Formats: sequence, structure tokens, C-alpha cells
Amino acid sequence: MQQLEWDESHKLFKFHPLLYWRTKEVKDFISKHNIPYNPLHDKGFISIGCAPCIRAVKNGEGFRAGRWWWEDNSKKECGLHIIKEPEQVQDQVQEELSSYLLINIARQRNLK
Repeated sequence: MQQLEWDESHKLFKFHPLLYWRTKEVKDFISKHNIPYNPLHDKGFISIGCAPCIRAVKNGEGFRAGRWWWEDNSKKECGLHIIKEPEQVQDQVQEELSSYLLINIARQRNLK
């Protein structure tokens, strides 16, 4: 997986700003910056959604195992993808990249 990838089937870019962060780094960042946190994460719910669509992930299962758990393993996306015009995609990517850069700048400053 790459941090920025093109999804041909949905005609959109997918941006994964926390791809290279370890779980501890994410939790530390949340704690340090007082970011609202769902306590279900501590009970094994890695992906939070509506009650019938998720379950806690069991030891040894993959990161997305609790999403749409009744489906086969190839269907782990939410279905919220919308085909967008190229200009909308470009605007979206620019906004997400800006947010990503600001978070990483803050993160680097905190590491010094």
C-alpha cells in the first residue's frame, strides 16, 4: 500500500495519512492533543461503525477483520465511495495533503 493511491474501480484517490504510524504513536498523539477517543477501541473495535456492521477483532486477526464480519474477506470497504469529477478529486487531495503535512510538522516538532 502507498500513502496516496488511485482506486481505478471507484475513480478516486485514497490517502492514508497514518499509514506509517505505529499504534502507540497514534495513541500517544491522541492523548497528548486531547483528541476525542472512542473507548470501544480499547475493547478490540478497531473500526467503529454501526452496531450490526462491526465486531471486536480477535487476537491474531487482521486489522479489518471486524468490519462487515459476515462478508467474505474481499469486501472490507464501506461503500461510501463516490465517483467524482477530476477537479473535485484534486481539491480533495490538496486538502488532505495539507492536513497531513500540518500533522506531521506538529509531530516532528514534538519529537525534538
